[in-house]
Amino acid sequence: MRKSYNEVEVYLLIEERSSRNILNFLTHYLKEWKVLEEEFIYPAYSDNPIYTSTNLIEFLEFLDNNYNYDYNLYFETLTDNSFAKQLIAVYPSGKFLIIGLVIDYNKTEKILQEAITISPNLKFAYVDNQLPEIDYFGFINSCKNSDFTKLIEGKVIREIQ
Repeated sequence: MRKSYNEVEVYLLIEERSSRNILNFLTHYLKEWKVLEEEFIYPAYSDNPIYTSTNLIEFLEFLDNNYNYDYNLYFETLTDNSFAKQLIAVYPSGKFLIIGLVIDYNKTEKILQEAITISPNLKFAYVDNQLPEIDYFGFINSCKNSDFTKLIEGKVIREIQ
């Protein structure tokens, strides 16, 4: 994801893989947004896809119903007054979801607190400069080992200075 020097990427481990969760985060953090794909193909870049669509909602529902399929979706804001500039939805194999947000570094703690209200079961999140480990337990271990502001067991832990 693109970012300036005062921006960071925060990644949230969402326990429930659902289109509803993606849409809630998009609406809250990006307000007005666009998806950075015109056509959704699974598997991505395949010459012989098993699924294609130009409708985001249909594609999200396809991913909701196929837990063993992994995919990344990229979105960006269309307004200057949104909380995040970009959002990535990482669909790893499994029944969970990873949401990444490009945010202002100074708003990290506030964004994590808000994320808990959007997804009350949110337990783990952390700041990183690259896509996180997409294995469920790998993500949690990376989160616990991070020196930056993070969310552990639903509690915000401030950056180690």
